[in-house]
Amino acid sequence: MHELSTIGPDIAKHLPGWRHVELEEYQTSYLVPDGQEWTRGGMSIHLQADTYHKRIHISGSWPYSDHGCTTPRDVGAESPSITVSLDKDPKKIAADIQRRFLPHYLDIYPKCVAKIEHDKAGEARQHTVAKEFAKIMGDQTKNAHASWYGKDCYGHVDVNWGGDSATLELRGNVAILRAALVAAGKAGAFNA
Repeated sequence: MHELSTIGPDIAKHLPGWRHVELEEYQTSYLVPDGQEWTRGGMSIHLQADTYHKRIHISGSWPYSDHGCTTPRDVGAESPSITVSLDKDPKKIAADIQRRFLPHYLDIYPKCVAKIEHDKAGEARQHTVAKEFAKIMGDQTKNAHASWYGKDCYGHVDVNWGGDSATLELRGNVAILRAALVAAGKAGAFNA
């Protein structure tokens, strides 16, 4: 019976463009693209031994953002994984990975990365619009919300993700709020 610390490098020898990385602190083995270091959320193939059933479970690592892991489910896909016999020849395991796992993984991983970039851009637009509202209202917000308080009125703006719509709440003296809205209208604030 093979241990992953010995079979992992043998699999990598037969999988062009990939190399074996043993992570002692995690007691696990990965295959990473040549020239790339293993990083949490970086592209890598996870090899996990099930010695009881004499199988190797093969799955992928998925990219991380500030909000956590972006998985195939986040892009409308299923997470690819396969199992192979622990006793199988490493060359045949590599062939199984190449044929049964990699086409799906290499298709989905870039979609997850693109989703992270899309989310970052939407969040940046959201914060930009909130800061614009905050500047108008005299608030120094650092998030997607802006509030202001005056002598006779106050308000609050929530900007949606992506920054393409917002909810504006105004409370206070009707005459002051009406005058502010009329002035904003005359200034073209409602003519997008």
